[in-house]
Amino acid sequence: MSTKITLASPFLKPSVFDEMFSNFFKTEPEFDFMPRTDIKETADNYKIEIAIAGVKKEDVSIEHKDDYLIVTAEHKETREENTTYHLKEIKYGKFKRSFRVPKNVQKDNISAKFDNGILTITLPKTPVQEPVKQLIQID
Repeated sequence: MSTKITLASPFLKPSVFDEMFSNFFKTEPEFDFMPRTDIKETADNYKIEIAIAGVKKEDVSIEHKDDYLIVTAEHKETREENTTYHLKEIKYGKFKRSFRVPKNVQKDNISAKFDNGILTITLPKTPVQEPVKQLIQID
């Protein structure tokens, strides 16, 4: 089984999804790090997966405001007294990510779960309604 990775994502085309994820890598100056993120699409929904290992669930906030999904979190550092660090690569601090929500999302049904350091946000799509055919009588 192979995974298809598309570099020219339709998510980034404003004409298709109304600039969904236009701020994909936007960071705020007061924030300290940017976690890795995957955005996937199925027939029924979009999924945003954010790798935030070490962050506690209660330190994560997800807000839907003005057609944007805003995710903020803080990875709090705990230091042990009388400890010398020889290598310190783990990022600590606050982050914020903003994602433009497309018009075809059921905004009242957005859900999230946090499991094994991965925050998964599910944005269900509005079901596509097939056009109704109407037969016209010919006189």
